[in-house]
Amino acid sequence: MTTNITTNSEKDVYRTCLGSIELNLRADGQLELLHHSVKQQDLIAALDAWNPDYENTNVVSSAVRIMDDLGNLLDDEVKKQLNSVR
Repeated sequence: MTTNITTNSEKDVYRTCLGSIELNLRADGQLELLHHSVKQQDLIAALDAWNPDYENTNVVSSAVRIMDDLGNLLDDEVKKQLNSVR
């Protein structure tokens, strides 16, 4: 699992990106949908290693799964829209 930790100097808040969804318009005029997320088993293992008593492991893992499902749904919908235009 790749973990990018950034700090917000104003509030001293640490965070890591668990996943992202990005829609780009490329220079050639094509749409590009990128989405990725950490693997659930890797996330759970990392959270358990960090704090075995952390109460929100399942909530965080579920949120990542939902985001990944949304990314897949968006990918399917964008493909449908593009195919209907051609």
